[in-house]
Amino acid sequence: MEDLLKLFKEKFNNIDIRAVRSPLRICPIGAHSDFQGGLVTGMTVDASVDMVYVPTDDGYVRIKSLDFCNR
Repeated sequence: MEDLLKLFKEKFNNIDIRAVRSPLRICPIGAHSDFQGGLVTGMTVDASVDMVYVPTDDGYVRIKSLDFCNR
């Protein structure tokens, strides 16, 4: 996350930078029964989706990825 924050600051020069991390999970039985009130057999893994952003006033979300080609 620190590398992502540093890169964002260098590229966009913004002081109101915010960051979130969403840990990934797996479900060995292959179902998401927790969405239906069932038992959960899922567990987290050592991976996550990290996002750094700056709030905007125009209501638009612009996304750039370090992992996928930006066209």
